[in-house]
Amino acid sequence: MLPDPKDKARVLVSMRDARQLTDRLEYDAAIALLRKVVAENPEIKDAWLQLGVLCVRAGRYDEALSAFRRLVETDPSDAESIVSVAGVLVALDRLDEAKAHADMALQKTGGNQNARTSACEILVKVALRRGDAAAARRYAAVSAQADPSFPLEPYVEGLILHRERKFDEALPNLLETARLMEGRLSTLPELYYYTGDTLANLGRAVEAEA
Repeated sequence: MLPDPKDKARVLVSMRDARQLTDRLEYDAAIALLRKVVAENPEIKDAWLQLGVLCVRAGRYDEALSAFRRLVETDPSDAESIVSVAGVLVALDRLDEAKAHADMALQKTGGNQNARTSACEILVKVALRRGDAAAARRYAAVSAQADPSFPLEPYVEGLILHRERKFDEALPNLLETARLMEGRLSTLPELYYYTGDTLANLGRAVEAEA
């Protein structure tokens, strides 16, 4: 049976209202509204995605994990949804599960460059949390094969050198990453923190503050 156009319109209005609540930082109200949407329409992927992303923004990682798992259940072939699960598992420090999901996502990416680079980014994070620089470099190289324009390799090199306190060597990699990320919709959330911290350790306080 096709969905009632009126019901579909109500869902779209509710999702729009949730976005507006989010813009006003009214996370609890937005989450409550989206929970009502998915309870009544559990087949709508976009609603589960919006709920999961919002729960991450609100720091409610267990709820985000549940939402993203439901997103995967609605479409098990969607690699990006599996990556979303992996990302929350990293935030929860459940590294074995995060790696397993990122590996699974890599197997399902097909020609989806964004999903492949995102999965590699998760695998890099897991490797660095475990102090495995070789694995981090290996996954960054896999990302470069999928999308040579996404600068995960210089970023990873900069992070490794930063952790080794080789700030003079780390800085060019981080600055090159920032240059290559200009104009991209995707982000590397910790890039500017590590760039600023590297500059601070080099005594370049004004540039670090900027």
